[in-house]
Amino acid sequence: MAASQFLDGCRFNPTLGGTTDWTFSSLVTGYNTPAAANAVNGQQYSYRAESADLSQWEYGTGIWNSSTGVLTRATILYSFTAGTFGTSKISFSTVPQVAIVALKEDLVPQQVGHLPGEPSNGTAASGEFGQTLSFQLAGGSAFSLTNNTQANIISGSIPAGDWDVWGVAHFIAGGAGSATATIAGLSTTSATLPGIDSGAQTFGTAIGNNIVYSAVIPKMQMSNATATTIFLVGQGAISGNVVVCGTIRARRAR
Repeated sequence: MAASQFLDGCRFNPTLGGTTDWTFSSLVTGYNTPAAANAVNGQQYSYRAESADLSQWEYGTGIWNSSTGVLTRATILYSFTAGTFGTSKISFSTVPQVAIVALKEDLVPQQVGHLPGEPSNGTAASGEFGQTLSFQLAGGSAFSLTNNTQANIISGSIPAGDWDVWGVAHFIAGGAGSATATIAGLSTTSATLPGIDSGAQTFGTAIGNNIVYSAVIPKMQMSNATATTIFLVGQGAISGNVVVCGTIRARRAR
């Protein structure tokens, strides 16, 4: 079951009992309406519906429609009526109260010393631990470097948070091209290599005609209060035609 979202102190009276979906009628005194609790249209929420004497109750999940004020009874997890427990939608003989609640199914179990991650072979969602980003300038779009001039190879925006960031720059010498030295690095300043002691750059050896040199930039950590643009910057002592392309990769560390 997909986990539901949560609301604080949300309990209301629907228009009807029976087996109909829950259409908001009025709030229960002392609680929030779905709107006041900031319910999101199209979002799934878990609920408990109960009669005043608790002789009938139902736990389930449904989708909130803010324009109609309806919470569907999409999935029934547990129910009780006429002294019998079940997992089917029940017909309430009186109008119940409906509360948005957090269920066991909505909570991620954790082990001490263990960070929860993607539970399947899927990709971590945006904002979650393990989220990955990739920004690439492919070889078919490689461009020529100007001798001893720092240039942006590719750039990308890294969202707020703690990230591991690394990259690779490919220097490709054409038939009449060569370089006596190459350098590449990751920087938060456009067309500017990082400091030599930053650990975010790689020096390359000379390359001759028809040679490709791949400068691998080691992993660095970024702690961003806001979204930050990072640049893969390259430079070379160039003779003739030397082109560059490359990739920036990032993984959310927390």
